[in-house]
Amino acid sequence: MIEDEGQTMRLFYTGNFKEPGKHDFIYEGRWASQITTTTHDGIHFTPKRVVLLPQDYPDYVSCHVRDPKVWIRDNGDGHPFS
Repeated sequence: MIEDEGQTMRLFYTGNFKEPGKHDFIYEGRWASQITTTTHDGIHFTPKRVVLLPQDYPDYVSCHVRDPKVWIRDNGDGHPFS
């Protein structure tokens, strides 16, 4: 996603963590969080910020969540929000 009239690139991605031990890594032992960061040059990035944690997921999904979908829409006053 490009912000600030093309000056900033905001990235969203899935950060995965596997816990030590014997797990199936589908329903236990693995969790994922949705993360964002920004860059002005594609080399230097701001500290990552978690935007969605496993405890935020609905009960009917596994702990193997990935590929965030992101879009910008107009909030009615001509200013976009995501």
